[in-house]
Amino acid sequence: MIDLELLALHEIDRNGMSVHLKPNTTAMMTPKLVDEIRALQDSLAKKYMNQSFDNYYVIWYLNKNINFSCCGLDFRFVHDCFKYNKEHDLEHYIDRIFNIIFLNYIGLGLPIINCSILTKYLSGLSKEFFLMSKICFIYQRKYKGLSKIEICNEIANLTFKKEHYCKNDYYFYNPIHIGQMKEIIENTVYEIPTKLTIEAAKIEFDAFKELMLLRLYKIASRDIKILDRFARNDIKRMFH
Repeated sequence: MIDLELLALHEIDRNGMSVHLKPNTTAMMTPKLVDEIRALQDSLAKKYMNQSFDNYYVIWYLNKNINFSCCGLDFRFVHDCFKYNKEHDLEHYIDRIFNIIFLNYIGLGLPIINCSILTKYLSGLSKEFFLMSKICFIYQRKYKGLSKIEICNEIANLTFKKEHYCKNDYYFYNPIHIGQMKEIIENTVYEIPTKLTIEAAKIEFDAFKELMLLRLYKIASRDIKILDRFARNDIKRMFH
């Protein structure tokens, strides 16, 4: 249990769950954490099949005591996959990352409302995991209060198309307002995405996944030391 990177803290009034993400490296999206998130998603789907519910809330919370790397990928793992000719493991890793982000985005195609509390700035795919939630509260150091925002006007370098973000609700907060956040979550109207919506989104997520893999292969073919440097920078952050 000590090695778990995902900790489901407790269920909330039987219609929700609070999930604490606690990666043990500076890379948020470690292969282990990705697998644990995917296992939790599977368990939520089984929970619904065994006992259907109207709405079920999953609140994702990130440990704020780690200096996370920029992209969120585990570059030590990526580097070693290329170095030891384990490209299949790399492709499986990237596929799983996009898969968990996609499944959170569509709420598993079930009445599951994903909510995120982002305690610090992230970028890359680690950021997108939180932003693809139906409701996302983002800590903003220079901001005071709790207010809804237009994410595309506030945060640069978003990965996916604008329409994916427009379907979600985003808020800046500082300090945290538990009561107001709870009220917002409970009053959010949620519609299960249609089959056509899910299929269209899956095509786009798969296209971004292939683009990510292509970029990694290009970097590795040009100079694998670049990936090694990314990994070393991540290690340095652990001690600062």
